[in-house]
Amino acid sequence: MQESSSRPGSGQRAAQTRLQLDTLPPSGDLQRYRLSGVLTLSGMLALEQAIADLPGVSYAMVSPSPDGGSATVLVRSEDTRGTLRGITNLPSFGIEASQS
Repeated sequence: MQESSSRPGSGQRAAQTRLQLDTLPPSGDLQRYRLSGVLTLSGMLALEQAIADLPGVSYAMVSPSPDGGSATVLVRSEDTRGTLRGITNLPSFGIEASQS
């Protein structure tokens, strides 16, 4: 029997909806990103856990913005470039980094 994931932010839904990740200025030792696109609360929690599981990450938090159209991602890691690459390579979320 094959199991399917019904968790928001995973599987087929991610293939249909792309999330845009923009780099913001750091805050102390935290990397900051703005995540734009449709992501449910459960999807944010799943994304937070997925980022926390990336190699070298010691802290991750995803918070909805008051306007409801985006989220803020805070990350502390040993390798900022590797972490950004890891976030955009998370297969279940369909995240694209902006080209700035």
